[in-house]
Amino acid sequence: MEEEHRRHNLKEVLTELKDTTELMLDLAYSSILFDEKYFGGEVMELEDRVDDLINEAGGIIISAARGMAETEDMVRLLRVLSIVDKMAEAASDIAEIKLTGIGLPSHFLKSMNLLEETIAGVTIEDGMKVCGKSVSELENETKMVVLALKHEGRWSINPSGDRILLAGDRIIVKGPFDALDDFEAYIYGRSTIFPPEEELNEPEEFRSIRETIVEMKNYSELAVDLAYSSMLFRDEGVSEEVGMLESRLDSLRKEIEEMVLRYAKRMEDPTPLAGVLHIAWSCERVSDAALELAESSLRSELLSALLSEAFEESEEILTRIEIPKGSRLEGKSMAELDLEGETGAQIIAIRKAGGKRWIYYPKGDIPIEAGDVLIIKGEKGFIEGFMKELKVSKPL
Repeated sequence: MEEEHRRHNLKEVLTELKDTTELMLDLAYSSILFDEKYFGGEVMELEDRVDDLINEAGGIIISAARGMAETEDMVRLLRVLSIVDKMAEAASDIAEIKLTGIGLPSHFLKSMNLLEETIAGVTIEDGMKVCGKSVSELENETKMVVLALKHEGRWSINPSGDRILLAGDRIIVKGPFDALDDFEAYIYGRSTIFPPEEELNEPEEFRSIRETIVEMKNYSELAVDLAYSSMLFRDEGVSEEVGMLESRLDSLRKEIEEMVLRYAKRMEDPTPLAGVLHIAWSCERVSDAALELAESSLRSELLSALLSEAFEESEEILTRIEIPKGSRLEGKSMAELDLEGETGAQIIAIRKAGGKRWIYYPKGDIPIEAGDVLIIKGEKGFIEGFMKELKVSKPL
């Protein structure tokens, strides 16, 4: 009974640890992409919470060591905690760009409407339309997902749908960039106007730098998602994909260094370019940690089982399904499905029927066919409903 209690407690701690580190990365990237210094401060607050969770989990693991069949399992669990800590540190390093004034070129901060996803933070005030509404009502009205809620100084990660939003609460939301206008109009009665790419007037050389940095951000976040997928499904193929992403990020980091050195020669004050290098190095650190995470779970059944239980407790979950024959999705393109626009859930990757390689973040005219395997990330309730509709009794 005592062993079950410890296992339950460890599962809860690992669930919060996973959700908190993912939120830290979201906020850290957004602090620089959207010029939000406030996000950076929240990353530092959450890092303190991660430290507390790692210490708590470490204590549980060590106290339960006698009950484990092999000491290696304990060592691997402690190793996972160390890897997650690396991710949290990388997120903090990114956030420090805004907090310490390292700086970024002005062009960089005007182009974030070119991203597919966005994140926003709001402190709720008396008189706002959202005050007194539930989390579910806000999400249904705006198609944005509430990642976290801060009430009276304490963060709640992935708050329940029936949680009522009160004056003084701070919420962090994430969703398709196209939904940002509706969200801001719902909250403030107005929306932000972003200039189109052709009006940025940025030098051609810096456009390449910006696009490469955005690519590194996307790949590093994908590496984390795939690493958790690899752990959840004990899939060596997915783990290998994480390794390829890590190699790709290493190459992109070198490209960024070369481009920055060339561009710096043409600038009167190249100081803001230091922030670009800082981002590139941190993205690579995130991918390095993701690869370690993916590889560690393949070596321990206990670790994989425990982490699977923890992930299932999270409000935002990962699942892998195979499209059954006769599904209503057969023949539809990704654009026609528009899963993210309709629900906020995201197709992380697709492996075509009979294929071996994964296609990341599939979009546009990529068709869906029977036998295709999808990795989907989204709210637990939606994923369960989606599987039921497809007549899939359980994930692969």
